[in-house]
Amino acid sequence: MIRMNFYLKKNLGCYLVLMLTLFSVSAESKLSAAQAHITVFDGYCFQNYNNYSNIKHMVKAVGGKTIPQSLVNGDPTLRGLGGSAYTMVYEKKMYIIGYAENASCSVMTKSFEVNNTIDLLKELYSMKLLQKNTSGIQVTEIYEIINDSTHDGATLSIAYAKSSSGLDVGTISFVPAKTMRRILDNN
Repeated sequence: MIRMNFYLKKNLGCYLVLMLTLFSVSAESKLSAAQAHITVFDGYCFQNYNNYSNIKHMVKAVGGKTIPQSLVNGDPTLRGLGGSAYTMVYEKKMYIIGYAENASCSVMTKSFEVNNTIDLLKELYSMKLLQKNTSGIQVTEIYEIINDSTHDGATLSIAYAKSSSGLDVGTISFVPAKTMRRILDNN
């Protein structure tokens, strides 16, 4: 009986998130591109840090599609960790969500509003910059989540194309605190 109650509570939480996602997708809103990107990131990656496999059910519920494994395997990290990836539309924009269970989760989109996205992330999450890499055609900023009892020590990275590249894509990625501890303990 206890196992059944735990199972129901766990799935009830997933269903509630799913219902909220369905409502937010069908409701008209005037979110900026940065707000929409962070909404997708938070709702799919950040909130599912304990069980990324929930993402596939949420994406399918809003009409998203599975990216074929042959394409997913083109990413060395997802291939090495047995990752999955999906496409979905939110606020009339296409998003790619990729994750590897017990590792990381990322959300990518075009028309990435770099400054607005970073400013909004700083407002929403308590984080400090650990590293900024500007080599090549992209910029990668890595932050540590701080002062958060659940996510303290997690990392959040933002990768985006330099304006001189002519590209406007960007990704927000999340590595949960438990994964970061496991990585650091193995080094």
